[in-house]
Amino acid sequence: MSAHPSILKNYAPNNSHWHTPVPDNITTSRATALIRLFATHGYSVKELLSGTDISYQELSRSRICVSLSQFQTLIKNAYRINENHSFAAKLGEQSFINNGNLLTSRVMHSETVREAIALLIKYQSLLNDALTLTCIRTTKGALLKVNANEIESDCLPYFVEHTFAEIYALGKLCLGQSDLSVNHDFSYSAPKNQRYFKRYFAPNLNFDQAYNQAFLPNSLLDKPLLFSDELLASRRDQQCKDRVREINSKHDILHKVRQVIRAQALNTLSHETLSEELCISPRTLRRQLSARGSSYSQLLEEERKKLAISSISQQTISLEKLAEKLGYRDQSSFSRAFKRWFGVSPKNFTEPKK
Repeated sequence: MSAHPSILKNYAPNNSHWHTPVPDNITTSRATALIRLFATHGYSVKELLSGTDISYQELSRSRICVSLSQFQTLIKNAYRINENHSFAAKLGEQSFINNGNLLTSRVMHSETVREAIALLIKYQSLLNDALTLTCIRTTKGALLKVNANEIESDCLPYFVEHTFAEIYALGKLCLGQSDLSVNHDFSYSAPKNQRYFKRYFAPNLNFDQAYNQAFLPNSLLDKPLLFSDELLASRRDQQCKDRVREINSKHDILHKVRQVIRAQALNTLSHETLSEELCISPRTLRRQLSARGSSYSQLLEEERKKLAISSISQQTISLEKLAEKLGYRDQSSFSRAFKRWFGVSPKNFTEPKK
């Protein structure tokens, strides 16, 4: 078996979640890929860069990062000057060939689709710099969701289509098939011209849905990959871990921890699982948080407070279910914590008037 227990244990019970945090920057290579595609089709680079504050000199420096805001301005410019919006899916399909290298190699050497999906979640920072990727196991298969809380609505289709097209193309290659039994849901309205979707996605597409997600049935998850190799998988896995650590070191640890906590099911989160998701040891995580005057328990409590207030104000869930969702043993434990935070019980809480 080439699968690593630390990876596969995240894909066990129903409704288990995988995730990775969202960085604040976009690698320049992602921006230059979009610019080069447009330039080769005769579009003005100057017009594409309008309002982004990205210089020509920066585009030649592969290690420079542009902000998420700058990249979204670039995307909006691209949508504005080109009526054919297939470029997002096209870049996604090409991405795993041109830029995927390390992660692509690790995924390709997996034994099954199931393991490959787990790896995409675990090392997702090597796949995409702007989204949170999660997966929920159901009795019939798995729902691979794209969460984009920090993405502007005008740019959402780009990130969603780029990500799903990249994963779908990689899946077809690893299974040696021209199409896969995957259903895609998109939260936004269908584009005027849907013909390009037939090339980059499976035929079953649904728009104006609640989530951006792809459903993979169990029959697909259990299929073996053509390039499975235990030895190469082990080597690439260590390289992926090293690369994730390098990426993580460039971002503030407090921000990363908060992003993981927000994306995770709080009733399953622990200091150990958090450190595993960040690819660092529990001791290192504790030391880094302490150096910044914080701790895992403090950050967890901050997110619990925010979620508790939001849920109670919106009355979207019972107190019993909310206590379970926040990771408390029972409703009484949650009520005591809530009163310690706000001086009143959850039942007597009234949101202050703005």
